[in-house]
Amino acid sequence: MSDIAIIGAGKAAASLANGLMGKNENVASIVSRSLKSARDLAQRIGIRNYSDSLSDIPRWVHLIFITVPDREIARVAEDLSRCDLDFENSLFCHISGAQNISLLKPLKEKGARTASLHIMQSFPSKNFVELRGAFAAVESSSPEAEKQLFRIAEKLEMRPFIIGSEDKIFYHIAGVFASNFLIANLFHAQQAFNKSRIEGVDFFSIIKPIVKATLENADREGVVRALSGPVERGDLEVVKNHLSVLKKASSPNNGETGGMDNIYLNYICQSISLLEIVKLKGQAESPSYKKMREFLICELKEAVAREEGEGVRGRK
Repeated sequence: MSDIAIIGAGKAAASLANGLMGKNENVASIVSRSLKSARDLAQRIGIRNYSDSLSDIPRWVHLIFITVPDREIARVAEDLSRCDLDFENSLFCHISGAQNISLLKPLKEKGARTASLHIMQSFPSKNFVELRGAFAAVESSSPEAEKQLFRIAEKLEMRPFIIGSEDKIFYHIAGVFASNFLIANLFHAQQAFNKSRIEGVDFFSIIKPIVKATLENADREGVVRALSGPVERGDLEVVKNHLSVLKKASSPNNGETGGMDNIYLNYICQSISLLEIVKLKGQAESPSYKKMREFLICELKEAVAREEGEGVRGRK
């Protein structure tokens, strides 16, 4: 069992703290710049110690998770390096996916072990998220730190793996595309669905099966072979019709845009990305591919010019 302090009381911190307590790890203290946030999380997981000061972290705590936003990690590390802690026997671990352990340099210089543990999971709120089965990227400054984090991750029933400092950024970008951009696409799908004025069925009921099937197809067949739809078929008329409707719906002169300001541009960019997959399927020399690409590039230039023009008018 480890004696643990958690710095930060946000979305990921809540699930991490709950998971650790559920596996009988000793979360000894929650520290946050917001005393209320620290108290709320401490009460939710059933511990007494919380604070808004790093200096209140007990010296006997030897595993400290830094769960603050990326922009705050370096500052917190610097502040921690000035605290009265048992650095030589402690592991300091941030949970950022985009940042590496170089941000913890002030702590390493004090003799501490440093590491990062990024959980490939979505934390949309402070509600507890199940960590079991999630993959966890472990980056560490020493074999001892790596071993300790693997033990913690495996105890939480996650699937840890080693990642190099230079590889983290692309790993994190992959997560952004797979999770965050998926939400953006679902948002635009919902906007389009709402325009259809279909009655008697809600958006997620009708869209969930196709989303699930798409993921299953990609898993089974591979991403390239899983692609279907008008761009893959080279059906230029369908794409033109879609963009004509979206351009009109997102026009500032349309009066009621219905929150569709960016959907036109997103459709173009996503379609160009799909052409990249079509190319990998060996269709780059087909007339339909070339016509589709030429049309989409022209539409993109027009859309960007329109955006820039509206920006200039907005600044006047």
